[in-house]
Amino acid sequence: MSFCGRRATLANELRSAIKARGGEAQYIRVDVRNESDIKNFVDRTVEKFGRLDVAFNNAGITLEEPLHEYSSQEWDDVINTNLRGVFLAIRYEIPNMLRSGGGKFVVTSSSNALPTSERRSAYSASKRGSVGLIQSAAAVKAGIIPVLN
Repeated sequence: MSFCGRRATLANELRSAIKARGGEAQYIRVDVRNESDIKNFVDRTVEKFGRLDVAFNNAGITLEEPLHEYSSQEWDDVINTNLRGVFLAIRYEIPNMLRSGGGKFVVTSSSNALPTSERRSAYSASKRGSVGLIQSAAAVKAGIIPVLN
């Protein structure tokens, strides 16, 4: 198993827990807003394990405030983490899955992808966008099975 994230202390605790139970785990520090981080993560995962069969794309953040009070930076941070990060991940996951005959990826959306509140505009927009992204990815076929969670 290979996993990534920004918080190394928590990741190292998780890796230790997996290894203590007999599993194999590789942690790579990644910021999903950074394309080269994601490409490096997928490349290193395939290098270590030989193929990519399953990917779970779960990074996400929220900032809760009325739409007109978001700064552009805050809006971009939520969208770039929750939507662009998913796009970048599956952009590099799909070719690796196709090379090995197929695979599955899971993307965490939210019950806020459709209903929302006045303080969750960026989060809801990003999660609604991820639904459309996965629906589009489902059309790729060739043994790739996207799952929206």
